[in-house]
Amino acid sequence: MSGRGCGQSGHWARLEGERRSSYLLPLLKDKGPGIRAVAADVISWTHNERYFEHILPLLNDKEEWVRQAAVTALSNIGGKRAWEHVLPLLKDGDAGVRMATMIALARIDAKKGLAHVLPLLKDDERMDDLSLVLWPVTTIALQQSVAVPIAALPNIRQARFKGFLAKLKQLAALCEA
Repeated sequence: MSGRGCGQSGHWARLEGERRSSYLLPLLKDKGPGIRAVAADVISWTHNERYFEHILPLLNDKEEWVRQAAVTALSNIGGKRAWEHVLPLLKDGDAGVRMATMIALARIDAKKGLAHVLPLLKDDERMDDLSLVLWPVTTIALQQSVAVPIAALPNIRQARFKGFLAKLKQLAALCEA
């Protein structure tokens, strides 16, 4: 076996349909949280909506990284159908889950996603972790041709984020031209 691993270009990509399901579905219920998270990641690569109902229970997993993987998988395989299931995780106790949720919401529907995410980014208390989602969320919005309301972005005081905001304004101006 080559050093390519089991990703898209390796052995895993050659498994199809029911055969792939017979490997993946039991892993979503594995005792090991790492196994559950990786299974959700692999399902995310398939972009196959038939796994949607099997991923839903992972949104309530006790391990935050399993919830993160589930949010990402649902946004990749469920499209707009995932919105109502993912949205409540904006209030998750883990910052990583909240960030994954913000990115997922933007991926599902950039305009609605920005409407939910931008107010959260104005919360100074949580700015350090939430500011990390500015780039992916706004990039997704611009890719979907959704105007990013620069004025609605938080008043960023930290020097490291001011450079980002300047680049974002330049990118938004290019998209409007």
